[in-house]
Amino acid sequence: MPALIEALSDEHADVRRFACQSLMFQKSRAAVSAVTRLLDDADRDVRHTAVRTLGWLNARDVLPRLRELYGEEKEIDDGTWVYADAFARLGDADWAIRTVRSVNSWRNALGRNSARTRPSRWPGGRSTTTSTT
Repeated sequence: MPALIEALSDEHADVRRFACQSLMFQKSRAAVSAVTRLLDDADRDVRHTAVRTLGWLNARDVLPRLRELYGEEKEIDDGTWVYADAFARLGDADWAIRTVRSVNSWRNALGRNSARTRPSRWPGGRSTTTSTT
């Protein structure tokens, strides 16, 4: 994991994004501080990967910063579904729903699926999907 954390500072955005995504799947809370620094990255895709990763790492302490960052987004588009995913994973149903509603076009199938099924994992929440079985 130290090599991945070091790669978060690489000069190439693709390397930073890949390292961040790799840390997301390792689910190590030890990476939270390093990933949080990427919320200020110059590259939008790196920032979005950091947002998603922090959701996977259950970094609830960064919720205020994620709300602030979402408010600073210049473009609300399919790329911003990562905020809805992170808010849902972190148990913030109100912000997850607010984020989903603000996105007008959902071309990203993963985003659509995440927004539709995630409520079942919210504390006290219920899925809005219906079973066909």
